[in-house]
Amino acid sequence: MFQLNKALFVILMSFALPLFVKAQNPVPSITLATTTGCVNAPISLSGSASPSNASVTAWAWTSNPTTATFSAATSNNTQFTASAAGSYTITLTVTPGGATATTTVTISANPTVNLTPSADTVCIGSAGTLLTASGTATSYSWLPASGLSAVTGATVTATPTSNTTYTVTGTLNGCTSTASSQITSLVVSPVIASALNNYICIGSTTSMLVSAPSALSYSWTPSTGLSCNNCGNPIVTPTDTTIYTVTVTGNCFSNTTDTVIVYPVVCGPPVAGFSYNHSICRYSCVTFQDTSVIQPLAYKWYFTGGIPDSSSERNPTVCYNVESGNAPGGKYPIMQIVTNILGQKDTVIDSIIVKISPVAGINNGHISETIEVGNAVTLNALNYTTGGQYYTWSPSTGLNNSGQSIVEASPQVNTVYIVTVTNNLGCKDKDTILVKVQKICGEVFIPTAFSPNGDGVNDYAKVLNNNCIRSVIFSIFDRWGNKVFSTDVKETAVIGWDGTLSGSPMDAGVFVYYVDAVLSDNTTVSQKGNITLVR
Repeated sequence: MFQLNKALFVILMSFALPLFVKAQNPVPSITLATTTGCVNAPISLSGSASPSNASVTAWAWTSNPTTATFSAATSNNTQFTASAAGSYTITLTVTPGGATATTTVTISANPTVNLTPSADTVCIGSAGTLLTASGTATSYSWLPASGLSAVTGATVTATPTSNTTYTVTGTLNGCTSTASSQITSLVVSPVIASALNNYICIGSTTSMLVSAPSALSYSWTPSTGLSCNNCGNPIVTPTDTTIYTVTVTGNCFSNTTDTVIVYPVVCGPPVAGFSYNHSICRYSCVTFQDTSVIQPLAYKWYFTGGIPDSSSERNPTVCYNVESGNAPGGKYPIMQIVTNILGQKDTVIDSIIVKISPVAGINNGHISETIEVGNAVTLNALNYTTGGQYYTWSPSTGLNNSGQSIVEASPQVNTVYIVTVTNNLGCKDKDTILVKVQKICGEVFIPTAFSPNGDGVNDYAKVLNNNCIRSVIFSIFDRWGNKVFSTDVKETAVIGWDGTLSGSPMDAGVFVYYVDAVLSDNTTVSQKGNITLVR
């Protein structure tokens, strides 16, 4: 009976034992992205528990020292950020049970980085500005690369073409810090000064204007009539014509000074007026002299039939290539409008008389005639001129009469003749004609014998060619090859050799000559032959 009860007890206890076993608490562990980091650089942490995360009802992260933060201090996954360098012990505590896990993270200090530009303004096209990085970093890198001489190193040169902010990153033991500086890029420009109105009424004011976008300071001289001499746009009230000069300091100027003239004037309605030659011939030009008063500022002219037909000059010159018959009485209207600085105007209208002019012509409009030397050609200006009464030719050289309408011309060289034709109104016209003169040179001839006996007949051995020789080399040799005569002067060659040598007469005999010549018609001649000296 006891044995049966004992077996029954064992069986009953095997079913009841699990009801009395205590439940196991979770045990945490920590996984780190890295065990080293930098100040203010987050490090990812992941917590887990055994036997499972589901058995955890609460997570709690802490650090020692406490100069750190957790992005999610009550979650199993978080980010750890330290605000100071050092060794940090990180603890993860889980509930239930309060079990903990720890790990250690070493945080390094970030380097100090400073950025100093040699200038914060750069002129486009200049050598640029020097950017210098300093601090505790052991290496440096730069962004953006545009306009930089290099992207690494403690010192670089910046030449940006637009406003640019440059950033340098310093690295120390894997930790980084940055510094930035903005560089202003300016186009090189001139200082340009002007006045709102250069002409003002006496006692009134005008404003000065300066175009100088990067100006740092202004200085105006003289101070007479200025509201201030160190501002960019002073008000001026001069009592007399004054030249103001502004000097600007700043960056990127091609010049630093400019001037402005202000003219105080007596204000009142202008009175238009001008003087001129009231009567001219066709093809003549006339200058209109302004005589307006009360300081007119702007001019506008209109000239019917004139060239130009309008002008804005004060004293314009106008030419009239018209016939008086194109306008009643030969009168062509002229209008002058003058305007002062107040916009007040005055107008005057007059007219100019353009007289009928002759039209000169020679030989039916021929531009040239050709004759042989010694001959003449008729130049007829009568039959081909309209409206002419008096005729004058120039030059008079080679003319039989320079005061007739028809003349005979026999020049020795090419000559341009001008005829001036005048009508009964005193108006003139001219025409020209070229008379070309030809020389008929023929052949170069040296006589085969000469007799220097002083009778005036064939006394010289010479070159004959109708006076057409332009240049010549003429030489004579005896039968043994000795040169007895030579010349390159054409006049001497034409006169020739007189049969002497060193002033003494030579014996009769046969000599050899050589001649090389260029004629006036550009013909070249080269010949040799024998010539006999006869005594």
